[in-house]
Amino acid sequence: MNVFLDTSALVKLYHQENGTEKLNRFLSNSAENIVIAVSDLTLIELHSALMSKYRNGEIKFSNLRETLDLIEIDFHSFNTVKIDSSAINLSLLLIDSYGSKHNLRSLDSIQLASAIIADMYLPLDYFISSDYELLKIAKENFKVWDPLSKD
Repeated sequence: MNVFLDTSALVKLYHQENGTEKLNRFLSNSAENIVIAVSDLTLIELHSALMSKYRNGEIKFSNLRETLDLIEIDFHSFNTVKIDSSAINLSLLLIDSYGSKHNLRSLDSIQLASAIIADMYLPLDYFISSDYELLKIAKENFKVWDPLSKD
Protein backbone atom coordinates (compact mmCIF):
# COMPACT_ATOMS: atom_id res chain seq x y z
CA MET A 1 0.00 0.00 0.00
CA ASN A 2 1.30 3.45 -0.93
CA VAL A 3 0.44 6.33 1.38
CA PHE A 4 1.33 9.98 1.65
CA LEU A 5 1.57 11.26 5.21
CA ASP A 6 1.61 14.95 5.95
CA THR A 7 3.32 16.18 9.09
CA SER A 8 0.18 16.13 11.25
CA ALA A 9 -0.07 12.40 10.59
CA LEU A 10 3.61 11.45 10.56
CA VAL A 11 4.30 13.08 13.94
CA LYS A 12 1.91 10.53 15.45
CA LEU A 13 4.41 7.78 14.63
CA TYR A 14 7.02 9.49 16.81
CA HIS A 15 4.99 11.02 19.63
CA GLN A 16 2.02 9.50 21.44
CA GLU A 17 -0.97 11.75 20.88
CA ASN A 18 -4.59 11.61 19.84
CA GLY A 19 -4.77 9.37 16.75
CA THR A 20 -1.43 7.58 17.26
CA GLU A 21 -2.91 4.18 18.08
CA LYS A 22 -5.46 4.40 15.29
CA LEU A 23 -2.78 5.31 12.74
CA ASN A 24 -0.50 2.51 13.92
CA ARG A 25 -3.36 -0.01 13.59
CA PHE A 26 -4.27 1.28 10.13
CA LEU A 27 -0.73 1.02 8.85
CA SER A 28 -0.03 -2.38 10.41
CA ASN A 29 -3.38 -3.91 9.39
CA SER A 30 -3.48 -2.51 5.88
CA ALA A 31 -0.52 -4.19 4.26
CA GLU A 32 2.82 -5.79 4.92
CA ASN A 33 4.64 -3.66 2.38
CA ILE A 34 3.74 -0.07 3.10
CA VAL A 35 5.50 2.63 1.14
CA ILE A 36 5.38 6.01 2.84
CA ALA A 37 5.76 9.15 0.76
CA VAL A 38 6.40 12.53 2.36
CA SER A 39 7.43 16.01 1.38
CA ASP A 40 10.94 17.07 2.35
CA LEU A 41 9.15 19.97 4.05
CA THR A 42 7.91 17.39 6.57
CA LEU A 43 11.37 17.00 8.09
CA ILE A 44 11.43 20.71 8.98
CA GLU A 45 7.86 20.62 10.27
CA LEU A 46 8.57 17.53 12.41
CA HIS A 47 11.55 19.21 14.04
CA SER A 48 9.43 22.30 14.70
CA ALA A 49 6.50 20.29 16.10
CA LEU A 50 8.73 18.26 18.42
CA MET A 51 10.59 21.35 19.65
CA SER A 52 7.21 22.88 20.44
CA LYS A 53 6.24 19.75 22.38
CA TYR A 54 9.53 20.02 24.28
CA ARG A 55 8.95 23.70 25.11
CA ASN A 56 5.43 22.84 26.30
CA GLY A 57 6.73 20.06 28.55
CA GLU A 58 5.12 17.25 26.55
CA ILE A 59 8.47 15.57 25.85
CA LYS A 60 11.72 15.36 27.81
CA PHE A 61 14.96 16.57 26.24
CA SER A 62 16.51 13.08 26.14
CA ASN A 63 13.42 11.75 24.36
CA LEU A 64 13.47 14.72 22.01
CA ARG A 65 17.06 13.99 20.93
CA GLU A 66 16.34 10.27 20.50
CA THR A 67 13.20 11.00 18.49
CA LEU A 68 14.94 13.50 16.21
CA ASP A 69 17.76 10.99 15.63
CA LEU A 70 15.22 8.29 14.77
CA ILE A 71 13.43 10.61 12.35
CA GLU A 72 16.70 11.34 10.57
CA ILE A 73 17.28 7.58 10.15
CA ASP A 74 13.69 6.82 9.10
CA PHE A 75 13.60 9.63 6.56
CA HIS A 76 16.00 7.66 4.37
CA SER A 77 13.38 4.90 4.02
CA PHE A 78 10.58 7.27 2.96
CA ASN A 79 9.92 8.28 -0.63
CA THR A 80 10.64 11.96 -0.27
CA VAL A 81 9.35 14.57 -2.69
CA LYS A 82 11.83 17.41 -3.06
CA ILE A 83 10.48 20.91 -3.00
CA ASP A 84 11.65 22.34 -6.29
CA SER A 85 10.25 24.87 -8.73
CA SER A 86 7.64 22.35 -9.95
CA ALA A 87 6.35 21.82 -6.42
CA ILE A 88 6.31 25.57 -5.75
CA ASN A 89 4.45 26.28 -8.99
CA LEU A 90 1.93 23.55 -8.25
CA SER A 91 1.49 24.94 -4.73
CA LEU A 92 0.72 28.35 -6.16
CA LEU A 93 -1.78 26.80 -8.57
CA LEU A 94 -3.48 24.99 -5.68
CA ILE A 95 -3.71 28.17 -3.61
CA ASP A 96 -5.14 30.05 -6.59
CA SER A 97 -7.61 27.24 -7.28
CA TYR A 98 -8.77 26.46 -3.74
CA GLY A 99 -7.81 29.49 -1.66
CA SER A 100 -10.98 31.46 -2.35
CA LYS A 101 -13.21 28.66 -0.98
CA HIS A 102 -10.98 26.87 1.52
CA ASN A 103 -8.43 27.82 4.11
CA LEU A 104 -5.47 26.36 2.21
CA ARG A 105 -2.39 27.54 4.05
CA SER A 106 0.96 27.91 2.31
CA LEU A 107 2.69 24.90 3.89
CA ASP A 108 -0.42 22.76 3.39
CA SER A 109 -0.39 23.67 -0.30
CA ILE A 110 3.20 22.40 -0.47
CA GLN A 111 2.16 19.16 1.26
CA LEU A 112 -0.68 18.67 -1.21
CA ALA A 113 1.53 19.52 -4.18
CA SER A 114 4.07 17.00 -2.91
CA ALA A 115 1.37 14.33 -2.74
CA ILE A 116 0.27 15.08 -6.28
CA ILE A 117 3.87 14.80 -7.49
CA ALA A 118 4.40 11.59 -5.50
CA ASP A 119 1.25 10.14 -7.04
CA MET A 120 2.75 10.54 -10.51
CA TYR A 121 5.57 8.15 -9.63
CA LEU A 122 4.02 6.06 -6.89
CA PRO A 123 0.24 5.73 -7.26
CA LEU A 124 -1.11 6.59 -3.83
CA ASP A 125 -3.75 4.53 -2.09
CA TYR A 126 -4.29 7.15 0.64
CA PHE A 127 -3.50 10.71 1.56
CA ILE A 128 -3.30 10.71 5.37
CA SER A 129 -3.58 13.82 7.48
CA SER A 130 -5.10 15.05 10.73
CA ASP A 131 -5.80 18.44 9.17
CA TYR A 132 -9.51 18.57 8.41
CA GLU A 133 -9.24 21.57 6.05
CA LEU A 134 -6.44 19.96 4.07
CA LEU A 135 -8.36 16.68 3.83
CA LYS A 136 -11.39 18.49 2.38
CA ILE A 137 -9.25 19.63 -0.53
CA ALA A 138 -7.17 16.46 -0.83
CA LYS A 139 -10.24 14.27 -1.19
CA GLU A 140 -10.84 15.83 -4.61
CA ASN A 141 -7.67 14.06 -5.79
CA PHE A 142 -7.15 11.18 -3.37
CA LYS A 143 -8.77 8.66 -1.12
CA VAL A 144 -8.14 10.27 2.26
CA TRP A 145 -7.84 8.92 5.77
CA ASP A 146 -7.83 10.83 9.06
CA PRO A 147 -6.43 9.23 12.22
CA LEU A 148 -8.65 11.56 14.25
CA SER A 149 -11.91 10.53 12.57
CA LYS A 150 -14.51 8.62 14.56
CA ASP A 151 -14.83 5.72 12.09
